[in-house]
Amino acid sequence: MIKKNVLILLSIFIVFSLLAREQKKEETRGFKFDSYVYDYGKIKRKSDGQCIFKFTNVDIVPVVVSNVKTSCGCTSPQWPKQPILPKETAEIIVKYNTKIIGPFTKTITVTSSASQRIVLTIKGEVLK
Repeated sequence: MIKKNVLILLSIFIVFSLLAREQKKEETRGFKFDSYVYDYGKIKRKSDGQCIFKFTNVDIVPVVVSNVKTSCGCTSPQWPKQPILPKETAEIIVKYNTKIIGPFTKTITVTSSASQRIVLTIKGEVLK
């Protein structure tokens, strides 16, 4: 009886360990960005509004960035069109229109062949 209970508990432990391991694999698929938020701070009007989001492919297969969509027309993105190989790094370049005065917070949604969709954020304040 005790032996049977120990075997059942051991089986349950193994199943949960395997499930947790599989979930960890899912969490590390796709891209890992160095930072998900870029804070310009206070910047002058008509200054360079470019920022760079660097990322690494942490998947075991090449991943393609299929689309990068911004939350408004005042932000324009550039992204690599070729597949990003495993462990390879790349960049998404975002340019904010600094002719618009005032505080801002904008999102950039990255869609790829990986199962995840990533949301990046830029924020700051353009001064007169």
